[in-house]
Amino acid sequence: MTLGAFSDTHGDSRGLERVLQCLRGVEALFFAGDGMEEVSRCAPEAPLYAVRGNCDWGDAPLLREVWLGELGILRVHGHLQGVKYGLVDLADLAAQRGVALAIYGHTHMASVDQARGVV
Repeated sequence: MTLGAFSDTHGDSRGLERVLQCLRGVEALFFAGDGMEEVSRCAPEAPLYAVRGNCDWGDAPLLREVWLGELGILRVHGHLQGVKYGLVDLADLAAQRGVALAIYGHTHMASVDQARGVV
């Protein structure tokens, strides 16, 4: 399964268009907050799972869990889990929920890490 994740578009509609172009062909898209307004207006080819960030307004959830087959995925923006200071709190939350993958934003940096058995 091919997944795409992005966050923190902060009103940059052109940047969002470029991201979606790069992620063409994925089976699911995950948006980890801070840009819900423009993301809610886009029409990606793949299913889009989004959460609200600390700069978003509205009633979108701050945390969501989805299961794609056997793969459990937790999505948060990360500001409430302190991701700028480490991933232990996020990894603990994901492990408590029984998911193997946690997607977060807030740091404005792309990375793939593993903490406490959670990617």
